[in-house]
Amino acid sequence: MRKLIFVILLCAVLSSCNKDRRFYDGMKDRGPVADSECSFIIKNSDDESMISLTDSCIVYAAPGLIFRYGYDGTLIDTIHVNDIGRVYSFDHDSNGYYEYNIGSLAGFSLTGDTLYTRKVTTYSPIGYLGAGRFAVPDVDSLHTMYNVYCFDANKNEYVPMFDLIELFSPNDSNAINCSYSLACRFGRYTCGRTLLYSHFNSNFIVLNGDADYKVGMDYRGIPASKTIYMGHNRLLEKSDCGIRAGVADTTGVYLITPRYVAERWCDASPEMNIDIYDAENFTYLGSRELPVSKGREIKTIAKNGDRLVVLYVGGYEGAEIKVFNSENL
Repeated sequence: MRKLIFVILLCAVLSSCNKDRRFYDGMKDRGPVADSECSFIIKNSDDESMISLTDSCIVYAAPGLIFRYGYDGTLIDTIHVNDIGRVYSFDHDSNGYYEYNIGSLAGFSLTGDTLYTRKVTTYSPIGYLGAGRFAVPDVDSLHTMYNVYCFDANKNEYVPMFDLIELFSPNDSNAINCSYSLACRFGRYTCGRTLLYSHFNSNFIVLNGDADYKVGMDYRGIPASKTIYMGHNRLLEKSDCGIRAGVADTTGVYLITPRYVAERWCDASPEMNIDIYDAENFTYLGSRELPVSKGREIKTIAKNGDRLVVLYVGGYEGAEIKVFNSENL
């Protein structure tokens, strides 16, 4: 009798575990990503730091410093920069970089010369579009719009591109709520393309410069959710596990999403997939599991040719960078 009870309890526990680690419907599992070609730790790192890639090196940008590493993990040099905020990305076109803080955008050459200083009115992340141009999301609550503008830092002018509410949540009339529920992030500028993706739903946009863009949705099909209030806290009515990170180039669109079903990011397991989509029509091609060490999480990814570089944060040793051969995806 005791054995029978034990077996029943064991089955219940296993059933519960399997339920908690259920794959998303429609996921095409292609197994784990092949072992990384290179892995190295950056001590005394900052969790707000970012990476970007050139043909010859990995650029790790932190407040006040830029580190350049070879793809074998060898430190090439360290560049001390003017620190108005955090270095948000690396401008390949001018062989320089720009720093973005709330309300302020400044561009510098690698010798420290100031290229421009501009006022940027937004509380959202901005994305680099190439040639000194940036994608800037901003809420227009008066007209119920959540516009993304192309800001030309050289000309100091804005040109509207599209309205996120119209594209992703046309039935929601509260622009301030949408600025939370449609919170967007940007992938690294690669091969003339910039990826805008939603952290709280499945929507993404590939920007080809300042006028040409195309809208897509990941295979899970999680729609934009309405915002609800619990006291002073804002929450989303439904699932908020959108896209953790991503990048687009001429070979495909690559998105980081939870491997197992979760309603909320706070409940998601650390395992993550990289989902691969066709570069032009966004057809879903399949998913591979990316390795995540205990205590770490994927912050962002970047891609250059056949190299996929992943930045991990968390843990006591510092940030970790892994270089994968993207041809194995």
